[in-house]
Amino acid sequence: MITICSVMRDLGMDAVSDLGKRVAWSAGARVRDLWKAAHDGERPMVQLTPKTSGAGTHDKATYPDHWRARIEVAIHDAELEVGAVPDPRQVGLFS
Repeated sequence: MITICSVMRDLGMDAVSDLGKRVAWSAGARVRDLWKAAHDGERPMVQLTPKTSGAGTHDKATYPDHWRARIEVAIHDAELEVGAVPDPRQVGLFS
């Protein structure tokens, strides 16, 4: 089972800074909605996981490994949404 943050870490991305959290939250909402659409409105399974800081735990949605590609797309879409990366349609537009 994987989480949004575990996939972000696997991609070498920061999931704990303010911007990283915004990306994770946005991607999480996207993936949750995809999951619900594919599973008759059921929310994804949650699992109690340790916080990255090591102080305490919290529930995180978990997904099967075969959802990794969908999660990666959601993360990259979320990066664009929150401005974590430049929009490729705009790069070099006025150069």
